[in-house]
Amino acid sequence: YMRSEKKENIAEKDLLKMVKEETLLPLELNSPISSSSKGRELVALVGPTGVGKTTTIMKMAAHPDIFGRRKTVIITTDTYRMAATEPLRVFSKIASVPVHEAKNPNDVLTITKKLHDKDVFLIDTPGRSPFFPNYIQELQSYVGFSADVKILLALALTSDLEDMYLSTGLY
Repeated sequence: YMRSEKKENIAEKDLLKMVKEETLLPLELNSPISSSSKGRELVALVGPTGVGKTTTIMKMAAHPDIFGRRKTVIITTDTYRMAATEPLRVFSKIASVPVHEAKNPNDVLTITKKLHDKDVFLIDTPGRSPFFPNYIQELQSYVGFSADVKILLALALTSDLEDMYLSTGLY
């Protein structure tokens, strides 16, 4: 497995250890996205198609130990797929968590400014292959509007390790 320009070989056990550490880090108590945080939080999930970004965002929004009683909003930028927002609309009704669609990068900024009384903004991004033309630039346009956006990479841990690595876009 190659990492960046260093072309450094990484042993499978070391890669698994790194993935485990990075996976568990965000959910530790007093982490940047825990319920003890103060102020506004902007959290974006990015990753390839089908890894569960939307499902994870719904679980994060609904779980009392992650954001507590903080006012949470979901912003979906995945407006390309047919019925992509339907599960979020159903979730919104059940969990009373507002869901807003951002059809372009400016919409994300507009929504976060307009909803100034909200504490947590969970940004759901569209899944794409890392080889999709301009994928990284597209993501940057949606989540790069603020240095305060915490970007979490979602990967399917059942994937082949090489595929996981390629999904990061770091090759």
